Amino acid sequence: IIILFLGYYDWIHLNSIYFDEIESEIYLSFRHISRISKISYPSGELIWNMGYLSNDNSSICSDLGFSFQHHLQLLDDGSLLFFDNGNLSQLLMDDDYPTSRIRKVEVVNNSYCNELWQYTLSQDLFTQGMGSVQLLDNNNYLINSISNNGTILEITSDKEEVFRANLNLDSPNNYRAFRTP
Repeated sequence: IIILFLGYYDWIHLNSIYFDEIESEIYLSFRHISRISKISYPSGELIWNMGYLSNDNSSICSDLGFSFQHHLQLLDDGSLLFFDNGNLSQLLMDDDYPTSRIRKVEVVNNSYCNELWQYTLSQDLFTQGMGSVQLLDNNNYLINSISNNGTILEITSDKEEVFRANLNLDSPNNYRAFRTP
């Protein structure tokens, strides 16, 4: 599925990069091809691709069904956390309507995935572009959505909403949100 915008297609649209200094590996998130890649540094060797359009020998975890994701991070426990915009969720996840999710995924032996945690945003918080998530020190998640003129949520690991702020932006372009001390 190709999305055309103003007469051109940004087919890679790299929106997140994370460098793991300890393992010397780079994680990349490509929005429009719904792909996350892991690359060895400095060799540039591709370790794996995951995602919807990853269907070659380097692909893992294509069954996760995420699409148009943002804000990929490698957490201290080695898992990946990202905002799954879900632009293709009706096709890939059999959703009744486009659905955004927060995904925490463990990649095991660079070959398969376990989904450790998922939070499904309500229909009114579907975020077709942008979006972010931050794992807080208290193990809650700070979620940023451009929906409803910009919304920021804090959700517990038990999926209880403990904070909601509506930014009332005329043109919601709140790309990322972070809790700061």
